[in-house]
Amino acid sequence: MKKSPEKILDEKQIKNLLKYVAFLDKEKAKIAARLLIANAKILFQAHEKTDANKKLRKRSEEIEKRHAIQISKQIAKLLISNTALVQETMQKVKKTNELITVNEELKKIKDDYLSIVIHEIKTPLVPIKSQLQLLLAGDYGELNGEQREAVEMIYRNEENLNRLSMEILTISKIRSGRFDLHLQLLSATKIFEEIVKEFEAVSITKKITFTHSIQAGLPNISADKIRLIEAIRILLDNAFKFTPEGNSVNLDIKRTDRNLIVSVSDTGIGIESINFEKIFSLFFQISNELTRKYGGNGLGLAIAKGIVEAHGGKIWVESNGLGKGSTFTFSIPITNKIVKRKLIIKTKNYANRK
Repeated sequence: MKKSPEKILDEKQIKNLLKYVAFLDKEKAKIAARLLIANAKILFQAHEKTDANKKLRKRSEEIEKRHAIQISKQIAKLLISNTALVQETMQKVKKTNELITVNEELKKIKDDYLSIVIHEIKTPLVPIKSQLQLLLAGDYGELNGEQREAVEMIYRNEENLNRLSMEILTISKIRSGRFDLHLQLLSATKIFEEIVKEFEAVSITKKITFTHSIQAGLPNISADKIRLIEAIRILLDNAFKFTPEGNSVNLDIKRTDRNLIVSVSDTGIGIESINFEKIFSLFFQISNELTRKYGGNGLGLAIAKGIVEAHGGKIWVESNGLGKGSTFTFSIPITNKIVKRKLIIKTKNYANRK
């Protein structure tokens, strides 16, 4: 017969059992004794578990408290360390701002000095040019062959010096933020017709074929006429400079829905793809050998880029490589709104084409 489990009594039942156990017979007394013993064990075990739980809880609280103290100390150390780091960083930022201020002041002094120097250079160039023109016109008597050749050489170099001084002055104004565009509504067709006439004469002198395509019905645009012409002139000057005699240069002007697109293509020396971005940076030239052969100072394309971007446009170059010609293209938005913008040129440290 299966033995039934011991019944667990509560406190009241135990008291009643003890009260009446004396009146029970022997067998019933044994059963009552077993119940009492079993309950006593259970109560003892429960008491031990309660004590163990209390000790465990107390131990856990001590560990948590100890960890909390350790974490608080670590946080305090980090706060102290970070506070020192923040103070050090603030000091460095303050020094950096002071250096930036000094640098801006030095840059302004340099730009002002450069402007003064350029003006001092340009001042004597005006009478020099006028006197050379009078000499070439024969106002001081006829020149023989050698004399004319010498005067023409002086005249060419005077023009180069004048152009260089103007470019340096333009760069100086742009970098110092003192160069504003003078925007007005202009006939795009008339602007490009002026450029075409100028370079048709150049093409005859250089014995290079000059073709052009101007889309009919070009709209009026908001632009600085002098600077826009300057940008196109820079691209055409470069195209004629780097294109050998007997080859060709093409000017193409068209419009899209929103932009005016101007492209100057040549069949000249070409450009490697690695130089597509660099070529628009200040003072960048492809090679010293080309500089010696063709001249240039690395300013022209940087100025053209600044002018185009000041008109809200962008400029880029395409070429299939050296000896395969190149195409310089820029786009400016078609708008009749007069929006004031400043020319900005970013300097990169490239040491080696106009």
